[in-house]
Amino acid sequence: MKPRFGLEAEFVRDQRGPDLSDAQPELFTITVSHPAPGVTVVAVGGEIDIASSPELSRRLDAVDAAGPFHVVVDLSGLTFVDSSGIRSLVVSAREMEGRGGAMVLAAPQSHVQRVFSTVHLSDVIAIEPTLDAALATIGTPAG
Repeated sequence: MKPRFGLEAEFVRDQRGPDLSDAQPELFTITVSHPAPGVTVVAVGGEIDIASSPELSRRLDAVDAAGPFHVVVDLSGLTFVDSSGIRSLVVSAREMEGRGGAMVLAAPQSHVQRVFSTVHLSDVIAIEPTLDAALATIGTPAG
């Protein structure tokens, strides 16, 4: 007779989902555009983690130093964010606000928004459900 636990173990394995041990992280990408005078959209894709958050900080600092202080960070392509990524966003937003500017986060996917909700990020940075809503928040019509 076959041991019963063999079936149970197989069932548990199936419930975990696919084996992700060989999964490769998505590449981190940043694209910068200027949809209107004084407005910069920084589109972020892939994963923001301890390896990529310094680059995000550098790019947001460069945008802040270059002039337009109204920055929308389009997160629609973001698949993962850890605490170092959240820290980069908070530090950049505070620096922009200190210089009279503003930063708004736009269109986070539901799992990213859940992380933001857990840490109450919207208490520190405005978060809008769409890019158009974020552009409207900073007073720019959607392009």
